[in-house]
Amino acid sequence: MNISFQEKSIWVALVVTILIFGSYFTFAFSAFYEGISDPNADYTKLSALIPLFIGAIVLISVILGFLHIFLAPAFNKATQIGEDERDKLIALKATRISYIILVFGIWVTGVNMLWLPPLVMLNILAFFFFLAEIVGWSKQLFYYRRGV
Repeated sequence: MNISFQEKSIWVALVVTILIFGSYFTFAFSAFYEGISDPNADYTKLSALIPLFIGAIVLISVILGFLHIFLAPAFNKATQIGEDERDKLIALKATRISYIILVFGIWVTGVNMLWLPPLVMLNILAFFFFLAEIVGWSKQLFYYRRGV
């Protein structure tokens, strides 16, 4: 099976992002659920999630950087050429569904602004950013396999 550099790059980003942010959001939302289910909860304890979130972003950046450094020499010619028209079309088509998910997440966050603390809303918004990226990358992979 012949896979382009852009497709392998998307696969790497998809897997790494799902593993790291998936574990972060599992931990964060379980902490939020415990805090919300307890009426006497102290939300200041949840501020410990901020360094964890920043750490997840740094970890993803470092891992993706190293993996792309090792991936690029195998596709030396493809990395020098860059994206062609097909790659740009696939990215554009996948952006449409990502945008819809992101706008929905902004609306959900705005509606919950009245009931939830800011840290929870920030994580809900970050989750929708994460979900929009995952769906966008998945749609790109679908279009690469489909041959758009």
